[in-house]
Amino acid sequence: MLKLVNILESEEKDKLSKLDKKILSTIHKKVWVKHEQNDQYNATEELHNFDEELLEKLYIFLKDIMGFVDEDKIEYYIKLFINNFQEDGDYNKLTYHSENKIPTPNNYQLAVAESQNKPPILILDKREQWDKGMYVFYDISSDKFFQVGTEEAILGAIKDMLRDRYYSFYDAYQHNGGLDGITQFFYITDTDKRIIAGEYAEHMESDMRDQDVLHMAKHESHSEKIEDLVDRYESLEDGEGDPMLNTGVPPKVEMDDIMDTLREAVREIIYEEQYNKMDIYLDDWLMEHGYLTEDKWGSPEFTKQYLNKWDEPDVSKLPDWLNFDLDELVDHHADIDRAGELSNMDDYYDTETINGDTYYIIEIDY
Repeated sequence: MLKLVNILESEEKDKLSKLDKKILSTIHKKVWVKHEQNDQYNATEELHNFDEELLEKLYIFLKDIMGFVDEDKIEYYIKLFINNFQEDGDYNKLTYHSENKIPTPNNYQLAVAESQNKPPILILDKREQWDKGMYVFYDISSDKFFQVGTEEAILGAIKDMLRDRYYSFYDAYQHNGGLDGITQFFYITDTDKRIIAGEYAEHMESDMRDQDVLHMAKHESHSEKIEDLVDRYESLEDGEGDPMLNTGVPPKVEMDDIMDTLREAVREIIYEEQYNKMDIYLDDWLMEHGYLTEDKWGSPEFTKQYLNKWDEPDVSKLPDWLNFDLDELVDHHADIDRAGELSNMDDYYDTETINGDTYYIIEIDY
């Protein structure tokens, strides 16, 4: 008996009420017939494909003409009309609700619906992408457009936005308002570092006195062999003991040979020091070599010879070997909190978690 009652109750719930049939008939006469007459395409096909123009007409009619305030009720009658549509307009012949023809909304659509607190059927999928991986939706009831994406898609879109913004070093400088915080993205290629360090080492060593070479070799080589050569040179210089006792070479000749070896070691010391500074402490290296200085607030800036008449960096004057890593700058600045910047209207975004995944909803002027 209980099973029979359940069956009867289920059938009662699936029955179309007189009011439902009356509203369906009214929608057909007031909305569908006019739309079909003015439509150059297959209107029935549009209905089943959830045509944006037709859905808007249905929404406006139910809200403004029929006076429905509850959007859940509006959703109910839009779905009811689509599922129970009769080409001949005769809805009185129907007894039960027809099978649901409306597909389950995807997670992106649900995210917008949750964010705007609207029934999903009022959120139309434009089937377009605004940014890569960011899908566009239209809220019929508020006449607003949104792009929606996962965190991965959002970060990708933010990077694309920043690449357009920081198109070159000069653009990055302008947007940043100076060098502070972006000098860390300067770099010199390995080949150029070797050339620069080698040339600098040769220049510095050639200007050094023998005593300077001895001092650097002894205190900075960290080589026992070099330290021994320094000691041997100094003993020969002081004339201590028999200078030819161990080598059989005249003192002056041996001292010249030792000095050549020490100068080579000093060039290597200077080379390694310069290479490592360019590799690890480039800011400091650029300061030491006169490319950068500090302003009165302690922020870095290029020295005068590298500035234009507006005291901004003149890219044409900068050394060819000084590079700027735009990709690294973009990766560094691509923070998820910048999601609102993807909007061309404001700096606001919303998030919704659907089936365990987070979606970012951004209003756009489409």
